[in-house]
Amino acid sequence: MSQAPTTTTPPAEGAPAAAGGKRKLVILIVLLNVLALGGVAAYVVLQGRKGAAHAAPAAAAEGEGGGEGEGAAAAEGGEGGEGGEGEHAGGTKATHSRGPLIALDAIITNIVDLDELRFLKVTVQLQAKDEAAKAAIEDALVPVRDRILLRLSSLTVDDTHGAEKKIALQTELLRLVNTELGGGNKVTHVYFTEFVVQ
Repeated sequence: MSQAPTTTTPPAEGAPAAAGGKRKLVILIVLLNVLALGGVAAYVVLQGRKGAAHAAPAAAAEGEGGGEGEGAAAAEGGEGGEGGEGEHAGGTKATHSRGPLIALDAIITNIVDLDELRFLKVTVQLQAKDEAAKAAIEDALVPVRDRILLRLSSLTVDDTHGAEKKIALQTELLRLVNTELGGGNKVTHVYFTEFVVQ
């Protein structure tokens, strides 16, 4: 009696090919991701360089503008005859130390207006030449404040409009205060930290 031959089915030919295809697909996906990340990194680097190239001329222009502003501020300081930072004709900056400041209490006074009652509120700070001048100013603070108050109360509404009139008023108050202090330049600058008309 003969036995029926046993047949073994050979492995499917598609199985190894499918496994190799999956491996290739994974490698391809990883490679594409690496390339995409490299492209993004290159874009970011190029944009950064491009932004730096644009920022350099803008910063240079801003520096030039800042220099003009400093020159204008120095010119304003020079007109009033006060110390501070100035710029020489050659473009080099002359530096001077600023003296100590004395803050006065806010001054509120009515001002001349024919139509209605108007008020002016001004807060003033005086810059002293040095510590000795500061002590002299503090000793005479009541008459100094009185002199400033009398001048402010004589202003008209028109006298309070515009930067030029405020600068002229600062110069006048500087002269009045130094006269009250017995002459000399004990006060080098008068600052308005508040100037409100109501």
